[in-house]
Amino acid sequence: MTVVAVLFYGILLELLQALVPYRTFSMNDILANTLGILTYSVFYMLYYAVKKRFFPSPGS
Repeated sequence: MTVVAVLFYGILLELLQALVPYRTFSMNDILANTLGILTYSVFYMLYYAVKKRFFPSPGS
């Protein structure tokens, strides 16, 4: 859910840039934002999986 919210926020900011003088809307920026979000998500899932496997919580 958070990933989707951050993605929509990035798209909203890009669309609002079109209303600001000397700023432009760019699909490349949206693509870069999306790739950044996806990269972070993958690394977070890998971190969580490694942490869960090699450092189990007490009582597990």
